[in-house]
Amino acid sequence: MTISTLFDGLGRPVVWALVHFLWQGTLVALAAAVGLWLLRRRDPLGHDPGSRYGLAVSGLLLMAILPVVTALHLASSSPANEGGVPGVVAGALATDVASNPATDGARTGPGVAPDGAALGPWASDAWGPWLLAAWLLGVLGLGVVHAGGFWRAQTLRWNTRTADAQWRQRLESLCQRLDIDRPVALLESSRAAVPFVLGWLRPAVVVPAGAFVGLAPQQLEAVLAHELAHVRRHDYLVNLFQMALETLLFFHPGVWWLSRQARIEREACCDDLAVRACGEPLVLARALAKLEDLRSAAPMPALGAGDGALLDRIRRLVGRPSNDPMANAGSSGSLGASLGGALVAALVATAAVLVGSGPTLTAAPAEAAVSEESSVEVVSQPEIEVEVEQRVSEARKTNWDVEIRWGAETGADLRRAAAGTPPWAHLGDGDFERLAEDGVDGDLLRALDRAGIAASLDELVGLARHGVDGDDIDAMRRAGRADLTADDLVTLARQGIDGDDIADLERVGYGGLSVADLERLARHGVDADDVEELRGAGLEGLSLDDLADLARHGIDGDDIADLRDAGYQDLTVQELVDLARQGVDGDDVAELRDAGLRDLSLDQLADLARHGIDGDEVAELRDAGLGTLSVEELIALSSHGIDGDDVSDLRNAGLNNLTVEELLLLARHGIDGDDLEDAGLDPRNVTVDELVRLAQRGEL
Repeated sequence: MTISTLFDGLGRPVVWALVHFLWQGTLVALAAAVGLWLLRRRDPLGHDPGSRYGLAVSGLLLMAILPVVTALHLASSSPANEGGVPGVVAGALATDVASNPATDGARTGPGVAPDGAALGPWASDAWGPWLLAAWLLGVLGLGVVHAGGFWRAQTLRWNTRTADAQWRQRLESLCQRLDIDRPVALLESSRAAVPFVLGWLRPAVVVPAGAFVGLAPQQLEAVLAHELAHVRRHDYLVNLFQMALETLLFFHPGVWWLSRQARIEREACCDDLAVRACGEPLVLARALAKLEDLRSAAPMPALGAGDGALLDRIRRLVGRPSNDPMANAGSSGSLGASLGGALVAALVATAAVLVGSGPTLTAAPAEAAVSEESSVEVVSQPEIEVEVEQRVSEARKTNWDVEIRWGAETGADLRRAAAGTPPWAHLGDGDFERLAEDGVDGDLLRALDRAGIAASLDELVGLARHGVDGDDIDAMRRAGRADLTADDLVTLARQGIDGDDIADLERVGYGGLSVADLERLARHGVDADDVEELRGAGLEGLSLDDLADLARHGIDGDDIADLRDAGYQDLTVQELVDLARQGVDGDDVAELRDAGLRDLSLDQLADLARHGIDGDEVAELRDAGLGTLSVEELIALSSHGIDGDDVSDLRNAGLNNLTVEELLLLARHGIDGDDLEDAGLDPRNVTVDELVRLAQRGEL
């Protein structure tokens, strides 16, 4: 099939709908620009990005609908539709007939109907096939680019590993705060440059391995909250729609501009959700600035924390209006050029149609609509990323409320602290600049020198990023931990362990612990107060394994005291853990005792809990007339699904004083009180054995 055949068969209304979209899309973009400008004037600090995002997405939806409606209208209004023949097929037939020299005395040539009348908008099709070919090539090219982006994104997902448990727990906590009820995976990648979200049905947050070290815990948590905001808002689907629209209408700069506005406002919406989840806008602002140091282009189908106009996002987070006249529009200077180019192209195309129409007002779309002179330029993703990089460079040269550089005073203090100190005496201006940017100050250097800890530049940066300052190091030294290295300090800081915690543990008898032991206790939430509480409950001389086991199963001093009050003294750690695994606590024991079960062994308590038998069920059976039952009888009744209501139903049907064995026999044959009433039997004249025989014969 040639391109001319395709044009005659299906492409004619599509091509002219795309030509008409030059002016239609320009009008939509201009209207959206006015609407965004009005909304930003009303909200100069950018506190309500949701309304602007809704306007931008609505404009994109209108841009998607207009070409479809136009194509359908042109196809239905073609003269070839006369006689009931479908428009696109009849148009091709009419062209064949019109070009046949054998037509009786009629003018011949393309665009002339058999009766010599012009075909209206289809009259001049000289450039139609070329326009269709150019559009198909553009769509194919961008489709290949997007497919490559999907492939790169999936490749990144395949080359990941599950993040540490502590960060998965933080992610789950953030999901609860953001009301996300579906599971979200947290993956760590050595190939990703910035955190981003992949997938919709099974979303995953992919975090570069360096971010776990390069960002402070609070900063990384804020970034994770931003990514989860994308999941909550289903932004992945909207992003796919935008990519499809940019592919199909790639030739119109207004589409690219409005789509970019939607992405910018989407990031602002997610920033607001992240701040509400974490409560610290400055933490997120600093995290965004730090991410730029790690940044490279994320795959287009992904939604990354580094997306959007970064300078404007940081300004908005710290409560300062943007210097941009469009106020967070991002690339507002390109708006005039893009929309101006689209408007010129639309006017040129319209003029060509009118001038070339002659007396019949019919013409082909002008070549200028797709030529280089038409100023219809495709704004590519790399160009957008270059502009973001330029804006970040501007941000770093600007003195904001969020300080990326610490200033001259910090640099001078660092030089004074490093002077005469062997580990850092060789540092140059570039080193001091880097340390100041990453939050290292002179107090940290002096404290390290007092503690006799040598640290490299990278280790100094790591200490500052994890919030370790001079006071923390002095507290460690006072706690007797002068043996720690810079890596040890970072490890302890990640777990929230400071010198006071170590001193408290030493006070209760756990001194001289290794960094690994301290980290283990902190990971299970064990501190000196927990140790004292366990001792008060009677547990002395606990090992680190004992402390970890008790904490892992949620056993504290109050639980042990409750069991002791219920009569279970001197329980070992293993016995406590076994009871906790079965969900038995002091309250359960007290309920069973009130129901008549006393002096139960630990195994009996575990068996009852394993079968879901608690004090309430025992009391129901007792009140139904069974009296005090043994543990074995209770378990047998529970295994056959017999509870107090079943016994009461049988008793109400006339079967009184049934034994446990009789109840089990009736239950095994599926006989209950309703069966007796339905059969009209007098229970006084029928034994349990007779009821069983009737059930076996199917008479009951």
